[in-house]
Amino acid sequence: MKIEVKFKVKSHPLALSDQTIDFVMKNSTKVYLKIERESCFLTLEGKDGLKEIFYAIWELLAWNDGYFYEPVEYIVDGCKEDEEEFITRSYCVTDEKWKISALLIGRANRDISEDTITRYMEIRNRGRKEQSMNKSMFSSYFCLISKAYANVNLEHRLVLLMHICDGFAIQFLKGTSQNNIGNINTVLNQLDIKKKYKEGADKLGVSKSRAKEALGHTRN
Repeated sequence: MKIEVKFKVKSHPLALSDQTIDFVMKNSTKVYLKIERESCFLTLEGKDGLKEIFYAIWELLAWNDGYFYEPVEYIVDGCKEDEEEFITRSYCVTDEKWKISALLIGRANRDISEDTITRYMEIRNRGRKEQSMNKSMFSSYFCLISKAYANVNLEHRLVLLMHICDGFAIQFLKGTSQNNIGNINTVLNQLDIKKKYKEGADKLGVSKSRAKEALGHTRN
């Protein structure tokens, strides 16, 4: 089976974004990815699990670039298919305001390899059966920046973000389910925006000393 997808991507200076990745996985799946100007071409060729591998790569690209690339052409075994039918997860359509403001993290050195893909799939798919929140947490984040959530009120989106941060702290930063406020602060302490956040909160009448605590109470 061979899957070929052409995506539309944001315009960036070529030196910052253009990249070609080409490798064969241990299960003989061939992966070819080329990002050039405002297009991305992804080709997968193999036997089993191609769609799962595809979604993993698509999500990894979204983590690297801050939004989901827009599919504009979808070909299976040489036959053109409807690209809209291929998007079976509504969160894969990023809201335009998030797409416009998205920044390149990996730039032209996106780490898309067999090790990264398999490790991501392992972490990404951990759910209740594995006593993990990863599956719902990752999907919730993508929903938060999706077109489907564009008109959801700000308060609901903020609370959802706080729940995601809470889960992230518990899962990856040694947080605890007994201290939601502490978990939010743990995540905030990992970010470079902590000082700016406190200054912004102060202008809104929330003292710098209580700014972080206010986020925790918002989550609750």
